[in-house]
This record gives sequence, structure tokens and C-alpha cells, in this order.
Amino acid sequence: MSTLNEHLNIVVVGPFQTGKSTFLGHLFAGLQIIDQRTIDRYKRECIEIQRPNCEYAWVFEKTKGEKWEALTNIQLTKGIIAKDSILLKEKLSYDQLRRTTMEEFEKMNISFIDTPGNIKYTKNTIRGIHKGDVAFLVVSASQKFDDQKEAIIEKLILLKAFLVDLVAVIITKMGEVKYSEIRFEETKYKILDLLKLVRIKSENVRFIPIDGLRGDNLTVSSENMTWAINKTGTVTDLLNTLKVSERSRLDTQPFRMTVEDIYKISGVGTVLVGIVESGIVHANQLFTVSPSGLSTKTKSVEMMGNPISEGKAREFVGVNVANTTCRDYKIGEVLSDVNFPAVRCEQFVAQIKIVDDRIVKKGWAPTMNIHFAQVPCIVLDIVRILGRNAPEKKLSRVELMKRDIAIVTIMSIKPVCVETFNDFPKLGTFVLRDNGKIAAYGGVKEVIPWSITSKETTMKYCANHSFFAGRKKESYYW
Repeated sequence: MSTLNEHLNIVVVGPFQTGKSTFLGHLFAGLQIIDQRTIDRYKRECIEIQRPNCEYAWVFEKTKGEKWEALTNIQLTKGIIAKDSILLKEKLSYDQLRRTTMEEFEKMNISFIDTPGNIKYTKNTIRGIHKGDVAFLVVSASQKFDDQKEAIIEKLILLKAFLVDLVAVIITKMGEVKYSEIRFEETKYKILDLLKLVRIKSENVRFIPIDGLRGDNLTVSSENMTWAINKTGTVTDLLNTLKVSERSRLDTQPFRMTVEDIYKISGVGTVLVGIVESGIVHANQLFTVSPSGLSTKTKSVEMMGNPISEGKAREFVGVNVANTTCRDYKIGEVLSDVNFPAVRCEQFVAQIKIVDDRIVKKGWAPTMNIHFAQVPCIVLDIVRILGRNAPEKKLSRVELMKRDIAIVTIMSIKPVCVETFNDFPKLGTFVLRDNGKIAAYGGVKEVIPWSITSKETTMKYCANHSFFAGRKKESYYW
């Protein structure tokens, strides 16, 4: 069995049609991870369906709908290897888990996560961001910045909510603006203003101009942008400077693993794919599934298609489980240590910040996205308002407005696994969405475990709530 050392997950976010998939596909082609024969085949197929200039995007767009509509609607992961500050040109292929197969390495494995830019697939974008350790923001130099501004702010809020560090802003499609340095600087300063607005530190954020379709400034410096050679460098220069943050504290915590996908593989059995949030997972380990309460054990652990002895914190792993089927699990569940099981949540107290132009009152019923789970919830109570906008008296204002920070009590309509932010940061951060837009984000301060009477209490509350008017009682509860 191989032992994998350092693993870094880079999530690529950005507005719709800014060239995220094209940038990643051409980067992989430039590193010879994807051979030229495959790119030529994609190019011929693009011409046949009258979708020119999409051949590099097809490296990350795998479904027929994505190829025909020229948009990404799922988040997909592929990886490359960095070894001794030199990017190795290893050819990688998809396995049955839609992950990449790779050989042993000494220093670090980098996985790229391509996320949708279309607001219709925000749920998939959130799942991709949750998996990331650091992020690249892709912005188009050719599109009007005002047309991208709202989407950029939304992506920055998601990065801040799920504790993902922004390390680079990739300004693409420079060829369409004749590689203008003035346009690059103009876009750069507008992005810096947005980072200040969302309160993201910009000191360590690098800005790199590229052209994803033509391949400028990806692996080698471009002659079309000589002004950027000593000023910004290339994307591979940036990759060689990235480092994995200290994770020794997470490795010593109780085991937690969030379930992203569930597979039934012939000759293997049921395989749960997800990310280890804390602790270590190894073969023949007993674990509990929350919130279902199922208990079983692991048969084997693999990463990127290779069997490994153990999976550590923030690593993608596939866990082959014993004596169960795919129907016993759901996406968004959490695997945990039998001695320190994850909490099945009824209600929790959280600190949230309102980021949308809406009035939030007691009884508000948004959708909550926490790790890979998506559940409806209700704001039961506004405990108090914090910050400069807080009223002098506790009950002088019982509603929240944009930029308000408050302590609230939230009830989950369906069972979900929630941990406090102080104990498990990645399992204690969430966003609240309403009508497809991000309305608030926050962190869990206190968890009220699920009790025997929770189902009856939830159904009774929902029956009297206007949001659930006209629905069957069975639809209140999972």
C-alpha cells in the first residue's frame, strides 16, 4: 500500500462563462496530463455540434448536457503532482470514482475542483468550495465588470463562509482585449475593492493575467504579455509556491468524514467517497453514521484509486464499507468514531451575518447548506444583535437587515449532523439561501441534540407555519 503525504485541494470559482473549465483544461494539456490526441478529438466533436473553442473545457465537462450547453453543472475533481517544486508531467486517467489515478510521490499532490458559475447550480458550487483548502478566482477581462460583480461577490462570500483562503485571481481572456496591461490593472483594482467589501485579506492574493484558450501565461511566460514576466509570473510558478497548512491538530481530533458520493462497484461493494474532516480512517475501523445512527466498519481505504493504509484530515478518500448497501446511506451524512459519535441535530444556536437586502424576522424559513448536506430550516428566535448596528435594548428591534450580525436559534426540519465551530470548523459553518440567493452565513456556537420528541415537535411547528401551508405532513420530516 502507498502512503500519501501532503494533499492540497484547489477550488476554482468564478462567474458564468469566464473560462474556468477552459483555463483548467489547457493547463492540464500544457502539462501533458491530457495528451494532444484527446484534445484534437474534442476539437472535432466541438465543430460537429457547432460549439467551437470548447475542446479544452471538455476536459472537465463530462456529461452530455454540459458539452451541448457549454456550461458546467457539476463540480469535478482532477489532480496533478508537484514534486520538489517541479510539476511532473504524469498522465492521469479517470477511475470508477471519477477521481484520478496517480503514482507515489514525495512532496505534494494537488487536486483541482472545477465548480459551476451558473447560479442554477449554486448547491454544487457550495459542495465544491467545501472541499477546497485554497481557491482561485477566475475573472474575465473581456466581459463588462459590472456584469460579473454580483456573481464575484457571491463567490467571495462563499469562500469566506467555508473558511477557504483565496490565493490567486486569474484574469483570463486577455487575448480578447489585446493583452492590455491597462485593462489588467483596471480589473485588478476593482477586484481589490470587492475583497475589501467582503473583508477578505488581499495581502497574499496574487493576480495573474492569462488566456485560457490560447495558453498564454499558463506553463510558460507569454511573449504577448512581456510586461507580466517579472510582475506576475505564470500559473505553474504560483503552484510551486503553494504550501499545505498545518493539520496536526485535525489529525488528533475524533474521526469525522463527510459523505459526498455513494457508489456500488462490481466486485468491491459499497464505497463511500468523501473528505476526512478530522481524525484518521483506516481499514477494519468501526464507525457510526449520523444522523441515521447506522454502525458498521470499513473494509479498506483508497485514495485516487490507490489502496492506502490510512486517510488523514482534509484528504479525499474512498471507504469500502461492510455488510451494507447504497440505500443505507445518503449524501451529506457524516461518518464518525463510535466512541465520539457526531451529533444528530434538532436545534442549534449560531452567529450569522446577513448579506442580502432582506428583512429577517422570527419564523424565516430558508434553505441551509452545511458541508455536503442541504436541508430546510426555520429561524426560531433572534437572541440578540451584535456589532455597531445593535440596539441599546435587547427587544427594541426584532428583525435583521443587511450587514447585521446576530445570535439566533435555528431548527432543522430534516435530521442533519452539525458540530460546533470551535470543535470542528468545517462542520460548523453554513450558509442560508432563500429564492436561490445567499442571504446569510455563519457558524454554530451550541448544538441541541435530537430527542425522541423532536419529530412530533417539528411536525407540530410546521403545521402552523405559513411556509408549509398546504403540504402533507409527511413532507415536513425526512
